[in-house]
Amino acid sequence: MQPFRLMVIDDELASRRKQYERVFSKPDFDTVFVGTPAELRDNINRPVDGYCVDVFLDSGDWHGRNAASLLSNELLDRPRPAPVFLVSRHWGDPSAMALVSEANRIPDAAVVRYLAWTEFEEVAKKPAAKEPAKQREGALRNKILDDLTTWHGWSTFRPGPDDPIRILTLADMQFGDKNTAPDAIFSEHWIAKALNRDGLIPDLVVLAGDLAFGGSPAEYGLARNRLVDDLLTYMWGANRFDKMRDRLILTPGNHDVNLRFAACDGYGFDLHSGKLKEISGASLSGSKPDSRSDGSWRKLHSDYALDPFRHFARELRGCRQNQTVVVNRRSRMRASASQTQVSETAGRRS
Repeated sequence: MQPFRLMVIDDELASRRKQYERVFSKPDFDTVFVGTPAELRDNINRPVDGYCVDVFLDSGDWHGRNAASLLSNELLDRPRPAPVFLVSRHWGDPSAMALVSEANRIPDAAVVRYLAWTEFEEVAKKPAAKEPAKQREGALRNKILDDLTTWHGWSTFRPGPDDPIRILTLADMQFGDKNTAPDAIFSEHWIAKALNRDGLIPDLVVLAGDLAFGGSPAEYGLARNRLVDDLLTYMWGANRFDKMRDRLILTPGNHDVNLRFAACDGYGFDLHSGKLKEISGASLSGSKPDSRSDGSWRKLHSDYALDPFRHFARELRGCRQNQTVVVNRRSRMRASASQTQVSETAGRRS
């Protein structure tokens, strides 16, 4: 399992560390603790997945600093953007609310949740019945895990090490092929109906290439209608589909490359004739742009050849990033790429 690396910044770390360690425990977290400005300087360039910051840093060498000043001067985009969790025991104070307003005015400051220190204290208590404390600990940990997962655009699907995983693999569907059999229009509905009938609803759906016949936007429009309306919403339920988008894994095939875009690399527009003119010696390798006679670089249209697929993948998965191939970083799974296959395998954490 690959844990989330979280940096905890708190001026009262000496008395709070045990509570933090209980919530931010392995194997889910790899925690970096920062209790002084010197420790912050030593760790400021360490890539992390998130920050947990005490709102008021008013003891020791911090000299009255606060989370807003850290966001503005140290943490923003260094060394890469990451979500921020603010923690305090003084959320009712006007000074705390003023600081929150200040932090929210910082451009690109990704404050995703406000945590009360009492939540950590409740977890550390030793009540007569241990089960309530474990439930509170799990709820707080999962809340932070889900926030990190959502912000980074990763999947919230986290099976246990021995949990079975059912995978539906679809490949070579080639929507838009004029030679497709007329009754193939019902195939997605038939698949969903059979899986529902047999109780084989998949945990993951792998779209393993060649979704379109020629990589055109119109073909991906057809793919979206057939896959979403006839398969996914029928199989997972219309009210659950948005929550299941992160269960989709997409990868392009050779038919998903729009060769019309790539072919433009060999031609230029002749202003005198008003026609496309073949460029002698034009490279279609896509390794680097060709140079013009004046030394400038000619843009490669092949860079756009996968754009229709990228837009389709982003829309289908609801990604905040342009992801075309999405692999769950918290689970390693293997699936064979047959035409239509449902398989069960044990989830293995890497």
